[in-house]
Amino acid sequence: MDDGKEKPSFVIYRNWMEMIMALPDDTALDLTRTIFGYCLNRDYEPDPVAAAIFDTIEPTLERDIEKWYQVREERAKAGSLGGKQKVANAKQVVANAKHVLDDAKQNVPVYVNVNVDGNVNVDDNVLPSEGTKREDAIASKREVRHKYGQYQNVLLSDPDMEKLKAEFPADWEERIERLSEYIESKGAKYKNHLATIRAWARKNNDVKKPTSCTPYGFSVIDSMDFGGYGKESV
Repeated sequence: MDDGKEKPSFVIYRNWMEMIMALPDDTALDLTRTIFGYCLNRDYEPDPVAAAIFDTIEPTLERDIEKWYQVREERAKAGSLGGKQKVANAKQVVANAKHVLDDAKQNVPVYVNVNVDGNVNVDDNVLPSEGTKREDAIASKREVRHKYGQYQNVLLSDPDMEKLKAEFPADWEERIERLSEYIESKGAKYKNHLATIRAWARKNNDVKKPTSCTPYGFSVIDSMDFGGYGKESV
């Protein structure tokens, strides 16, 4: 019985079969047993006639057996190398995936998909991180501020402008111009121009009003010093 280490079969050629069929039964059976014993690596002593005929067959059997062992060894080596190559490929796939992930940590989030065929697919169309979401939310809350005044240096958003008109319906434009001239002449900077206009209005109301007024309805306050508001600049 074949144990997996010996050649499990052999080739019997047509001319052998014709020769065996032409032999007497006893000699044919003796030659067949000799062939089987040789292939099974078992000792068998044939009669002189069968032994003489086997001498012509033995070189071919030996050649076939040696060729089989040679092919088996080559396949075993190829299988070993193939297994090692598969392991090397798997390691390379993991290394590639790690490299992609490292790059992703330094740039933007990505999804990495490692396929069984060794391909690494990267999808950069991913959801933003929590930090990105917060930044986008803050940016969305920032209102666009438009430039107003003669020198285009008074910055007010649309909601700021609506509030300004509601609080100072009679002279909101004049208040913008006053702030624009002051910023231009003094180089002052303010975080919130609507708040600055409101602060000026409150301070103006705290000053004692004189009897005379300008054609625009503003009190003439000679002692008014807008430089005081400049101290609020940043």
